[in-house]
Amino acid sequence: MKRKSIGYALGILAILVVLALDFLGILQPLEFKSYDLRLKLRDQQKPVGKVVVAVIDDKILGRIGRWPWDREVHADLIDKLVAAARKCT
Repeated sequence: MKRKSIGYALGILAILVVLALDFLGILQPLEFKSYDLRLKLRDQQKPVGKVVVAVIDDKILGRIGRWPWDREVHADLIDKLVAAARKCT
C-alpha cells in the first residue's frame, strides 16, 4: 500500500512540475523547437490542385454586412468557390 501512495505522490509531483514549467513559459521554446524538427523530418508534400481565393473587401461587406454572416451567405460563398475551382481545372 505504501508503494502505491509513493507512486501517486510522484505522479502528482510530476504534474505540478510540468504545470509550473508551463506557467513560467519554459516549455514554449522547447515546443517550438520540437515542432520545427517534426516539420523537417516529415516528407515534403507537393501542393495539390489550384488555389481559389475569396477576396472580401469593403464593397462586399457593404452589400452583405459585417460578421457574423447568416448560413445562406456562407453557403453562397462556398458554392461560388466550388464553381471557381471547377473552372480552374
